[in-house]
Order: sequence, then structure tokens, then C-alpha cells
Amino acid sequence: MIRKRYFIATLIVVVVFLVIFAGLTFFNFDHLTSGELEKVEVILKDTNTNTLNTRVTFTDPQDLKDLTSIFFGKFNESIFGDTADDSLLSVVFTFEKKDVEFKVFSSTEAGQKKYTYSKYPDRRMRFSFSSNQGKRLLELIP
Repeated sequence: MIRKRYFIATLIVVVVFLVIFAGLTFFNFDHLTSGELEKVEVILKDTNTNTLNTRVTFTDPQDLKDLTSIFFGKFNESIFGDTADDSLLSVVFTFEKKDVEFKVFSSTEAGQKKYTYSKYPDRRMRFSFSSNQGKRLLELIP
């Protein structure tokens, strides 16, 4: 009886540890511990002057909710860390406790712009956008 309880307790500790490890390594849940989302800014870097220009600032609750669902809670595709070149387009989430910046990448197919993936440089993570998420981003960030 005591062995069974010991085994169950050990199993619970191991499962909790694995869930926490997977959450920190493979998923992006930083928005859950950063406090209230205040705003989201889309910033474009000008390579000629090396300045940052804010293109759009979002404060509408529905837009904030949409952007949060597009960028957070995703599986990291670059398990060993993404070190590819950075994009000039950034999406910065301003929370109460910290700012989270994503680099956003796009491609052009048949003359149509398409948002393809984002990178979270602070944690060296890469996340793809589904076609619906890419369409929503095009609506929000022309």
C-alpha cells in the first residue's frame, strides 16, 4: 500500500515536471504570466536611418484578443533554436509586467502578400501561421 502511494506520488511529480518543461521549451505561454495586455504595436524598422516607425497601434479588446490567439499558445517549430535572419517588421505586445516582441515574416505568391511565420527572438522560437491566421493578420496589418 505504501509502495503504491509512493509510486503514484513519484509519477505525479514526474508528470508535473514534464508538463512544465514542455510548456517552457516547446510552447509560448508568456502571455499568461505577464499581466494585463495594454496594447499591441506593429513596428517597421527603416534600414536607411536605422529608426523604428510605429505603423499601427491596437487597443481594441477584440483586436487584442485576435492578435493574442494568433501569436501565443503555439508549438515551437525550431526545437534547437531559430537563428535565421530577422525581419524588419515587429509586433510588440505591451503587458503590465513586460513587453514581448515577435518578428513577422511574409512572402509574396502570385502578387499576393501572405504572412507565413513569426519568430520570438528572446526565446529563439519559431511559429507558423495557419491560413486563417494569415488572412486575419492581412486584415489587421496591411
